[in-house]
Amino acid sequence: MSIFYSLNVSSSCLKYLSLGAAFAVGYAFYVDRKRRLDPEYKQKIRQNRKLKQANYYYSKMNGGIDQITLGEEKMQIGQIEEGITHLSNAIVTCSKPDELLRIFQQTIPPECFNLLVQAIPAAKLRRNAGFSCRPGPANMECAKIEDEDNAAANKTNAPILLKSKEMAARKGKVKEEQAAVTLGPQVHEGENVFGVAHIFASFNDTFVHVTDLSGRETIVKITGGMRVKADRDEASPYAAMLAAQDVAERCKQVGITALHVKLRATGGTKTKTPGPGAQAALRALARSGMKIGRIEDVTPIPSDSTRQKGALVVCPPLQWMKWMNIDTYRQPRRKAIAVIANRLHPERIVQMGPDFACLEWLMNAGSTSVLMSDGTVINDRKEMCTFLTKQGFDLHKLKAEAPSSKLLKEIPLAEASRPTTSNFVYDEKWRHISPIHMKEIDASDSVITDEGFVYFLECRNIEKMRLNFCDYFGDEGVARLVQGRPSKSLKELEIVFNPHISDATAHMLTKLKSLKRLHLYFLPYVANRQPMLQPIFIGMGYETEEQRQAYKAARVKGRGPFARHFD
Repeated sequence: MSIFYSLNVSSSCLKYLSLGAAFAVGYAFYVDRKRRLDPEYKQKIRQNRKLKQANYYYSKMNGGIDQITLGEEKMQIGQIEEGITHLSNAIVTCSKPDELLRIFQQTIPPECFNLLVQAIPAAKLRRNAGFSCRPGPANMECAKIEDEDNAAANKTNAPILLKSKEMAARKGKVKEEQAAVTLGPQVHEGENVFGVAHIFASFNDTFVHVTDLSGRETIVKITGGMRVKADRDEASPYAAMLAAQDVAERCKQVGITALHVKLRATGGTKTKTPGPGAQAALRALARSGMKIGRIEDVTPIPSDSTRQKGALVVCPPLQWMKWMNIDTYRQPRRKAIAVIANRLHPERIVQMGPDFACLEWLMNAGSTSVLMSDGTVINDRKEMCTFLTKQGFDLHKLKAEAPSSKLLKEIPLAEASRPTTSNFVYDEKWRHISPIHMKEIDASDSVITDEGFVYFLECRNIEKMRLNFCDYFGDEGVARLVQGRPSKSLKELEIVFNPHISDATAHMLTKLKSLKRLHLYFLPYVANRQPMLQPIFIGMGYETEEQRQAYKAARVKGRGPFARHFD
């Protein structure tokens, strides 16, 4: 009986132990599931990790940035000694001290840089003592704990250090004048220092972020929500204006005088339109005295991999589009226009003459008006067809010349679009064409491209040309224009709002020998306005006597920035 009783007791104990273990495991699963279902579970985990793990690299980087900011502020108000201390702390905590020293050498005065180099050993001692490991504002009382030898060396080698107001008042010494310390690069008078203003305008907030030209170094970043008290996000134009004004003030402090602007909306699968603060921020930057360079729209355009759920998939290029030579998804409209409306037809030039063929091309491309030498004004394609019919050319019945025709033997197709410089040779070459020619051209809002400018090469006598709001041609088109007969006859030229015209156009415009009036406005890709105007003035004869002599000397020596463009 005792044996059976002990076996029953042991089996019951095992049963209770297993039930207890199962209950404990189940309770653990229940508690863990309840903890994970908490909506703030992940946030608590992140906070615990931040508290437990000492992120050394983050604290080191954050502390270095804080030290540089404090150093700049102290030096700006005249506290050179404290500013040098903060900058030296930033150098010894930086992962690349040589590059940071090189930056300081270019941005701060030489006297302050020498003091900064002398203060680096003391900063290393403070770092070893654990001073610079804590991010945040520097403790100046701890910063002054250094060796007596280093302190004496700093005092003897720092004659330009200014004493604080408290020490001067306590010792009864006369206040010394504070030296004005300027931040930023050393530039000459009239020289512009460019930055890049990234304006992100959504319908929740407006961000104004200024960086250097590379985009790697942040100069200042302010949002509209930082300038209001009601909420942390504010997309109103007033808040964007306040943020842009503060950004402009900071840019002036560091020596930035001009900005290239990059506007961005939310983009992607959401709205492509910038928020209400975009225009207000841009207008505030301009009114604050900042010069505006290029203005770009960098709103991200969604690709096939970032479409909304259930949206249509973009199909590959169709087979019927191959004849249009569209080999890429980029700029398909530009290539289609170049093929449809700007294709060169040498047989048309041979049959109708260069002026009438150019007239047909301009009207097909949507030009505004053309004034002929007989006083006829042509405003649309219908009037063009009527005019050419009166001249004996029916566009619907005009056929290509046979290769064996007499006209093609006299004027080959290869020479139809080549410019003829001599007037006698020109009259003899086009004796079968009416002497009526184009006099004034207004091609505003047309779709003319670089390929179509070949039609201008043999035009008889074009005196005035307007190419306003034509964003399909660029420097190549202007180069073809000045290679033909218009280089000797053109007197007035207007180019307004063209995003493809660059500084290189200036050297081409000097080839227009009869030019009397040149109007260029809103060319975003012209980076330097004065260097672009200088060769135009020299080539047109508007330079001073000193500039003329210097230009001649540069040509004789075979050097100079513009000597090779005026042969």
